Amino acid sequence: MATVEDQKLRTRSCRVSLMEPLLPQPRSGRDFAYVTILWTEDFVDNAIVWATGLAASGSAFRRICIVARGKIARSKLGILSRCCCDIDFADPIQAPAFSTSRSSRYEFVLTKLRVLQLDRKGLRKIVMMDADTLVLQNVDELFWLPSPSATVNKDTLMGEMDKPKLSAGVMVLEPDSEKFDQLLADLHYEDRGTFSQFVEQDLLDAYFNHTYNIIPLTYNLYPELLDIMPFLHHDDQWEPSSNWSLPLDHGVKVVHLWHLFNPFQTEAYKGAQYLQMSARLVHKQMWKWYTLFWDLHQKGLERGAPQEYPKWKQQCAERSQAFGRHSQRFVPVLGTSTEIQICRHVDGLAW
Repeated sequence: MATVEDQKLRTRSCRVSLMEPLLPQPRSGRDFAYVTILWTEDFVDNAIVWATGLAASGSAFRRICIVARGKIARSKLGILSRCCCDIDFADPIQAPAFSTSRSSRYEFVLTKLRVLQLDRKGLRKIVMMDADTLVLQNVDELFWLPSPSATVNKDTLMGEMDKPKLSAGVMVLEPDSEKFDQLLADLHYEDRGTFSQFVEQDLLDAYFNHTYNIIPLTYNLYPELLDIMPFLHHDDQWEPSSNWSLPLDHGVKVVHLWHLFNPFQTEAYKGAQYLQMSARLVHKQMWKWYTLFWDLHQKGLERGAPQEYPKWKQQCAERSQAFGRHSQRFVPVLGTSTEIQICRHVDGLAW
């Protein structure tokens, strides 16, 4: 039987436990933020979709785009800023010479680690997301997960790995400049053979060493998983010509339109256009997601360039007259060149 002293001790212990800060709560709307990182012009259009999607979902927290200094045209950043994202500049971090990232568009992917320095800007917690993610529902609940939390990569989910491997596509982090310094120091001591093209992901995986909390796959869904996980399918009466409204799916929160599934990679990779069309034909959801993708992009672009957008839209219609009724399928995009506007067919064709 518990004595009076035992009861007092338990009461005191409970009070202490309740006083301990388990998870940081926002003192204001500026304590938490969604963050993406841009180190190349390849993903500026994607960032417009990402940020516009978060805004459309009714998210309560701001959006920050960390931009590698000197890597993206100011005119495009102006559009991104007016559209939907606070711009924060950071010095780019080049991948080490022994990494396969060094000779690819991921050469400066380590710049993503700069998110850990956001404690200097007063941020207490962030949800880091790749720019090529498509938000389908409000995901503010992620801020109340413990840090670090992360999804695992598609190879883990498809049973191709003997142990879980972290995906940096969606992560919950508490910025800490000391961790940033430690990660860069670790870069020089890691086994060079462990680094893939996504060197920042490998580095974070080694640093956290399976001590992170795993976020459900529906917060970072790779389209390939639709082929092997039937429970992800959501069949409704939606047709390609239908209007959309959020939330789009009952289960899937965020789709990661990475690599060949990225609509803005159809020029860089010849197989991307065919893969995306095939995915649409096999999975009805993909039609819906790509329709939403382009709708969000055009809404964001119009918001970011309200004076220029109608002119760009008209130019695309005029340049594609030879396609007849399909000319309306061509829309303006910022593109990856120094020119600020080109036309892109929403099903993959481009000039």
